[in-house]
Amino acid sequence: EGGFLGFFSPDGKRGWKADQRPGQSIQDAQWRQADPGVLPAGDVYGGGSPTGICYYENGALPSKYSGLLMSCEAGRKVVFGYFPKFKKSALSLDRFDFIKSKGSNFFRPSDVMVGADGALYVADWFDSGVGGHNDNDESCSGTIYRIAPKGFKPRIPKANPKTIEGAITLLSSPAQNVRLVGFETLKANGLKAIPAVRKLLDHPNEYIQARALWLLPLLGNDGLKIVNSILTESPDEQKRLIAFRALRNAGQDVIGLVSKLSKEPSAAVRREAALALRDVPSDLKLPYLSSLLQQSAADDRTYLEACGIGAKGADTDQLWRELKKSASIENPIKWSEAFARIAWRLRPLTAIEDLLNRAQNITLSKGARILAIESLAFYDNPSALPALLKAAKIQGPVGGEATRWLIHLGNTRWRKFKVFDSLKKEGIYDPDQVEIIELVVPPVEGKSKLPTVADILTLKGDTKKGKITATRCVMCHKVEGIGIDYGPSLKGWVQNQGDEKFVRSLVDPSAEIALGYPGSRVQLKNGNEIHGLTLSSKNPLIVQSQGGIVQVIPSGKIKSVEPLDRSLMLSAEQLGMNAQDIVDILAYLKSLN
Repeated sequence: EGGFLGFFSPDGKRGWKADQRPGQSIQDAQWRQADPGVLPAGDVYGGGSPTGICYYENGALPSKYSGLLMSCEAGRKVVFGYFPKFKKSALSLDRFDFIKSKGSNFFRPSDVMVGADGALYVADWFDSGVGGHNDNDESCSGTIYRIAPKGFKPRIPKANPKTIEGAITLLSSPAQNVRLVGFETLKANGLKAIPAVRKLLDHPNEYIQARALWLLPLLGNDGLKIVNSILTESPDEQKRLIAFRALRNAGQDVIGLVSKLSKEPSAAVRREAALALRDVPSDLKLPYLSSLLQQSAADDRTYLEACGIGAKGADTDQLWRELKKSASIENPIKWSEAFARIAWRLRPLTAIEDLLNRAQNITLSKGARILAIESLAFYDNPSALPALLKAAKIQGPVGGEATRWLIHLGNTRWRKFKVFDSLKKEGIYDPDQVEIIELVVPPVEGKSKLPTVADILTLKGDTKKGKITATRCVMCHKVEGIGIDYGPSLKGWVQNQGDEKFVRSLVDPSAEIALGYPGSRVQLKNGNEIHGLTLSSKNPLIVQSQGGIVQVIPSGKIKSVEPLDRSLMLSAEQLGMNAQDIVDILAYLKSLN
């Protein structure tokens, strides 16, 4: 709650590629998983087209499916399944294929829900391709599948929604919309509904118990007392967590609730307490934040981020002093990893000198020193600039990392601090001396001599030859961990998009440009041109071209920037491929898992 999910920068001005770090995977870069202040992603599985999502709590399926989280993935032709489990303060999401088709390339699950009869309903849209703002389904047709045990007969319990008894039946329904009707009816009955709702706390299904927990605080003082006792006395951390949320949802005083959790053993419940402090005035929440942060573990990023969200609007310097006092740590070289992570997340101004000391200290591990550099780089205050400039003069990879951050920050978040003036003054980097290399994508000349896509697909591919031929692609694509992240990753591309679309993309790349890869044409004042992906459109312009080459171009050298009228990808013929080469690569890519 209140977390930032990444993709675009927090200020909305930059896409993920503009901030991608050297060697960082696309998944981590897109969702900014290495950045402080970003919600840890549950399951980043790569390319696809995520659509409908649903939680199965009760219904017609066998009891082993209770708690199943289903996520439709139209691009991968599968409905993923998860059984979320607590892992410290977070929920682990171990993915498996819950529903997929055998042999068909047209299963495109776009939504899933649980019906009032307890069966699952999956909407399948018929289309050969997904993504790229393109569809091939002229009839706009599909199928809705009902999934239930063999011999299943749909049966929806009859219930009078105007009575408490009927509303209890509705609240127990597998379908969300039906449950809501029961919830609202019981809520309207107030104290009169408490005896019936309380009985649900003993229901054998834990999810129906949870529905009662959410409702009871809204039924009056007696309901509040019941849920408060669960918060402080239940041995089940899941119930304590729901009780906390339900009481907060009912408008109970946040500080009063958090104060009851001073000895709370569950990191998940403490995480919820931290999140609840976000909008509490600074002076009231500081003692509780200090206590919660002192229980932070180095390997529990979710907990740390929750505390960071809770600290919004707080005096982080005062909080930092309290933490150092409580931990009896004045020497920054003696910080624990958990304490260093707290500094990374909170970034109080009073920690800047400590972070520089850690970066400069050769007795610390390289990882600890790099973390200190990274912490300085995420300040949004000019006080951090002198420290990072000093760090850039450290010999070896630590100083190199500081320099890389300074150049990046000078183009992005710290442009207002005139970083490049400081870099030039300190003799670290002079943008006036940068030489720009002309890099253009040649247009396709004449009519293609290759057979039609249909004819190419009749040929039989050779996997081994395809692996060799695919090396022509690694200047722009990554295959089996080899290559450059310039174009889309080829891993799983054919499985997701199909043979025909792959062959067509090689024969005529400009027919359909991959989503997220529009080319730009940069004309320089000296007459040269650069074609590539624009990573940052501010001054200086950052452009990535074929081969992954990134150039930083001062605006004074630029005549114009306009969309490129063709794909950045060379065609098969431009790469010297014939029809057999294409199907060989196709066979090779299909052989990859």
